[in-house]
Amino acid sequence: MKMMRQKNRKGIAFTLDAILAILIIVALIPIFTLLSTKEDASQTASQYLHLESEDTIDVLSKMQIKYLRNEPVIDNLFTKGVLDDSDLNSTLLDVLGGLWASQNPNDLSDAANLSDHLISPLLPSGVKWSFKIENDLIFNTSAVNGTPLIASSKKSASGYAKNQSSVGYVARAFLENIVGKEDSSYFFFGGFVGEGNLTATIVDIPLNSSINRIYLEVNSESNFSMYLNNVICQSMSVSGGNFTVDNWTISANTSCISSFVFGGMNNFTFVFSHPNIVKHYFGGGYLKATYTTDQLVPGSSGIYRYYFPGIDGLLNLYDSVYVPGNLSSINAFIRLYSFYNYTTILNIGNTTVLNNTGDNTTQDIIISNSNFTALFAANNITYLDLSENTMPLRMLTGANLTSGKLNGTVDVVLITDISGSMNWRVGFSDSTAGNQWSNNCDNPNMYSSSSTQRLALAKCLDKTFINALLGGNTSSCGPGVTPLYGNRVALVSFSGAVGQNSSLQNGGTANLTYLTGIINGYSQGGGTCIACAINMAYEILRTQSSSVRQKYVIMMTDGVANYRAHSSSDNLNGIAASNTGSFTSLIVGDGGNASSRIFNTWDYRSSISTNNLNAISMLNSTFAFAVANAGEIYSWNGNSWSLSQDIGATNLLSIDIWNQTWGFAGGQNGEIYRWNGVGWALHNDTSVGSQNWNAISFVNGTRAFAGTSSGQIWEWNGTYSNWNTKIDLGSQIIYSLDGFNSTLALAGTSNEEIYRFAGGSWGLDWAPGANNDIRGISFLNSTMAFAVTSNGRVERWVPNTGSIVYALPDNEQLNSIAMLNSTAGYAVGDSGRIVSWNGNTWNNTASLSKAFQGNSTSGIALGGDSGTYDECGMFMNQSYPSLNANYSAGRLFSSISNSTIDSVGFGPIVNCPQANQTLQAVANSGNGTFYASSNASELQSVYCQIAQNINTKATSTQEVTFSGNLTRAILYPESYIEFVYFPTSPDPSYKEIAVKTETDTFPTCNGSFYIPQISRILDAKLTSYSGSYWTSGAFVNSSLTNGYRNVFNLSTFNLLYPNLGDPFHIYLPTSLLKINETNQVKDQIGLNNSFNYQNCSAFNRVIYTARLRASTSYGSIFPMVGGRNVTVWYDSDLDGTADGFTYVAFGADLSGFDPTAITVGNLQPGTNAMDNAIVALLTQLNYLIIPSNSGNAGESTNPIDIIIGGEIGVATNTLSLVPIPWGPSEMSISIWV
Repeated sequence: MKMMRQKNRKGIAFTLDAILAILIIVALIPIFTLLSTKEDASQTASQYLHLESEDTIDVLSKMQIKYLRNEPVIDNLFTKGVLDDSDLNSTLLDVLGGLWASQNPNDLSDAANLSDHLISPLLPSGVKWSFKIENDLIFNTSAVNGTPLIASSKKSASGYAKNQSSVGYVARAFLENIVGKEDSSYFFFGGFVGEGNLTATIVDIPLNSSINRIYLEVNSESNFSMYLNNVICQSMSVSGGNFTVDNWTISANTSCISSFVFGGMNNFTFVFSHPNIVKHYFGGGYLKATYTTDQLVPGSSGIYRYYFPGIDGLLNLYDSVYVPGNLSSINAFIRLYSFYNYTTILNIGNTTVLNNTGDNTTQDIIISNSNFTALFAANNITYLDLSENTMPLRMLTGANLTSGKLNGTVDVVLITDISGSMNWRVGFSDSTAGNQWSNNCDNPNMYSSSSTQRLALAKCLDKTFINALLGGNTSSCGPGVTPLYGNRVALVSFSGAVGQNSSLQNGGTANLTYLTGIINGYSQGGGTCIACAINMAYEILRTQSSSVRQKYVIMMTDGVANYRAHSSSDNLNGIAASNTGSFTSLIVGDGGNASSRIFNTWDYRSSISTNNLNAISMLNSTFAFAVANAGEIYSWNGNSWSLSQDIGATNLLSIDIWNQTWGFAGGQNGEIYRWNGVGWALHNDTSVGSQNWNAISFVNGTRAFAGTSSGQIWEWNGTYSNWNTKIDLGSQIIYSLDGFNSTLALAGTSNEEIYRFAGGSWGLDWAPGANNDIRGISFLNSTMAFAVTSNGRVERWVPNTGSIVYALPDNEQLNSIAMLNSTAGYAVGDSGRIVSWNGNTWNNTASLSKAFQGNSTSGIALGGDSGTYDECGMFMNQSYPSLNANYSAGRLFSSISNSTIDSVGFGPIVNCPQANQTLQAVANSGNGTFYASSNASELQSVYCQIAQNINTKATSTQEVTFSGNLTRAILYPESYIEFVYFPTSPDPSYKEIAVKTETDTFPTCNGSFYIPQISRILDAKLTSYSGSYWTSGAFVNSSLTNGYRNVFNLSTFNLLYPNLGDPFHIYLPTSLLKINETNQVKDQIGLNNSFNYQNCSAFNRVIYTARLRASTSYGSIFPMVGGRNVTVWYDSDLDGTADGFTYVAFGADLSGFDPTAITVGNLQPGTNAMDNAIVALLTQLNYLIIPSNSGNAGESTNPIDIIIGGEIGVATNTLSLVPIPWGPSEMSISIWV
């Protein structure tokens, strides 16, 4: 039918109780006869009318046009072109519905004429009738008059809606190929690759690609230069460190980039500059070449080659391999040069697959499949066991394996805590004395019992350590630790100060006996000055070691640092604050020291005077004064201090500024000086005589108070020089004053009493009965003030309710306080002490560096109390002794070359935040590792592991240290292991694209990442920078795993970790990763089967390859279809920013194609089938989710991640005349008489 030129109604559906053949209309008894002869004629006639109407509507719904083709009224519609042959299978009701839906007057007229000519013959003569669709009358024989007898029958038809077409269009879009997508090829370095110059090989860059950039990310201790195919790329400087990772990006258009070989082997060579070969290594990392390619999905041959890194030096490799399918065969080709009698060993898992002796020539070694099969079978390992599992790989060449001797070049200071708590049990936090087991280190209970005394265990472990390092009992740590000639050890014990210590001693019976005697003499008692011990280690290494030797400090303690080393810090006497946007705070103190805090940062500004600064007052952030001894007054301009005036020999003790032209300063001998906006002058020499003005405070512009050392409070009433006594407290001393307004002020005394001024007189407000001085007072508001005391407490004053006392973790005197607002305030005191208010409580801030920069080897407990800081609930930045320990570690590491500090927590330190944070900070500052355990056996493993690290590798990675006449070995980069396998990943589906994605780095051992809605994951790997440890485990958690699932466990290979490889990347089973969901991973690193470290690198991430659908399915039905020329923006480097755009012609073969370029935002996906398919395809091609992007995929604010364009970009399919499921619409026939 061609109303709105609709042609196909095969999709129209009717609601029928049964499908009947064409009805045989039976002649009925005339209704008028019934009405005249039956008593119940009305009821009977109504039934007959219903039958007539039902039969009629049923005939309309079933009678097809092809059976009525010769009817004149039908023929007329064909003649007019309203119907054509495509309508022959349509029913009469189809035709009538279509004519009505168009709402065209001619079509409505045709519908009425058709109804009249075809419905009337179906009804008895004499009845009246009407035909309606919805509430629209199509035709009636007459209007309904009066109250006739009426019967109606209805049918519902889907596929029609007024003013809507009955048919529409659907479309789909897909990529036939692409102009380009960004892809990457990787080379992954193992957990340790060294030692010597290295080469990495990349072989899988497709032909017809263009290189965009090279990215390198590694852990290393030596600067190096990178070459590509013998062309220099860049010289690279590293920051060094155990878990430190550096990265570099080399962009396109360089001679380096242009030296790439496409489809062939590319050798990246890394030439190190450090003079010591043990620094020539990568401790994990990867190389990535990123390129643009038109390849949708790379081919899969079922062959994977692991290329060895090239190593020119001392071959020492910890790595892993992975077979991405069911393994069928293995072959290896190894090109190797090594000196006479040098042995090269290659382990895969726990199986030795190569044990080769060098002959001073380059050897080509082939290991056949049959060799591999036999070697693995000897360990009861099948190829199925190797399939889809991360297998550690270890390769080592060395003369020490057959002949020769490695020479140690390390100086070690072994520090042991002998404080009082070392008498306690190692496995408990209480103070119960531990069992010494008669100090018998051969007693198994020493290492198995949680009740072992900490010091007894420490002495045994110290002796084990020195023997493992220097000689003697080589079995102390088992055969895995070989003592090296040339190593030296010094001993340091400490409590509140350094106790026994020794100079550096090398091996030999006499020296071991000497060191053992010192260790046996350790006895517990006293406090814990970690800084003191590190400072002693600093002095030993500074004076006895040399720059060419490696240096290690092993710092062991069982508790909280509660002593700090003597420092040059001075007392802080005054603080003032300005509650502005920058929250400026100023501090003054002894030695003329001045500091500031601007934008939350404390800045020590060194000494501005040789005299003590006693008090400070601030009007705003750019206007303040400080007073000092010898009559000095200094001014602050917002950036710096300068001498404002020197009034003579009088020591000035107090100051308060009211405005730019009024201020008072109080001094000795009853002198008060006034600021007049220009200078300072003597205001009044009162009768207090030799007494001092300790405190002074304005309450308004005409009233101020001053307190004396003789217990008097004086008042200034606004008259130029009129000061009068307001109250005399006798023998007490007034130390502090603060005025809030003309009717409220507070004063603090030497008897810890607070007096209150209420507008008329002063009276006692609070007296706790203590004898401490109230040294400072500051109002927060009219109902709350805070005071600080000489015993280091903060007291909160609330009117008529007494005070609340805040006890802080030391009793060092506090001298001054300044409240900024309800959530910020500061108080300062002796020994550089700073405490802060956070709105709920007061805490030590300890942010002023001079308070903890102590370099002594003897300690002091702040406030004279050895337990001052002995609180686990504190945080490290609240403790001067902890900060001093961190400072001392940083000083040693920065000043002593080639130094490393490891820290060992002895006992339940992991449950003590301050101790835990302190030891972690010491290790971090010393570029070392923090170990902790309350298990005696684990602690034994820790000491042995540290010894092994020093002997066979540096603490930062698995280094082998050596000297002498060892000759280099060379592992050539063309060496490989080839795995032939049956892929378990299915072949690419129709129109899929392979894409690689790197997640953000994970700050802790636990990480999470979201996988967008893509087709499927091909492979995924977790990177793991393990530092001085091994990657020992990996776990996955998703909705498919029912909790964390272990996917890698190094301990299952049943070898000591040094004999196993160290995987840098662990493959994650794709069957455990859920698409369109946040997945979680967990990394685990450890020393051995029983000891796992609690922290991880902050540079780990997941890298996965996925397949992305590049096609859309047919979508909804739309009334329009039309081709478009669309401007599509793309992001070629996957950084979320548009890099360019292309014009993409969608549906260019459709009639009505519009070549005018439009943006994606101007498409009409709600009405145009082609536009809807375009938007759906672009959304799928925008697979990288960038939270900051906005708009439709393909717009400049949300570019897609594939480059498409021109004629080769996309293909489209459309289907027209698809029925639209409108309705249902109600059609009814009514009959009446």
